[in-house]
Amino acid sequence: MLEYSDGNKWQLGVFHFDAELVSGELEPSEETTQFGFFSLSEKNVLGMNEVDRKRVLDGFAGLQNAVINNDFSI
Repeated sequence: MLEYSDGNKWQLGVFHFDAELVSGELEPSEETTQFGFFSLSEKNVLGMNEVDRKRVLDGFAGLQNAVINNDFSI
């Protein structure tokens, strides 16, 4: 649970998936504006914050357990 200085609270849930396209085409939805497949070497050109960058590196490392970091800055 994260709390702003004004007392508002929120809890963030972020899920990253390792996926393989088995058929069909990637298409955007009402929740997605961009999508794609990226290699580890391409990660530095993606616009993401450091927390998401950690999660991507964890995925490429093949970590099976949830990694919970409480190092958000608001």
